[in-house]
Amino acid sequence: MGAPDMDRSIVPSPYEKASILNSIGWIFFLQGKFGDARTTLTTALNLIKGSGHFDILASIHNRLGAVAYQERSYYEAEMHVSESLMLRERMNDKAGVARLYNNLGY
Repeated sequence: MGAPDMDRSIVPSPYEKASILNSIGWIFFLQGKFGDARTTLTTALNLIKGSGHFDILASIHNRLGAVAYQERSYYEAEMHVSESLMLRERMNDKAGVARLYNNLGY
């Protein structure tokens, strides 16, 4: 007896796809696969860029900053982490803002 038929008409939202890709990208980062992490996180960012989903956008930017930092692309790292900081400030996420100030060395 096989698996039950799944409704193939259900399509995940761009937010759901971006959230999944954000997690996969972080796993690649933790494995030291920085190229794969960058590609995956950039795909996630492109799915929801310009949306109002500040939480996931901030997370993706912070993780792209971590990738850039590991690749010694310090200017790019600062740009991504600064973008994440701006989004966290817009959300009034004080803990997130504090973490990002720490990441930026301010």
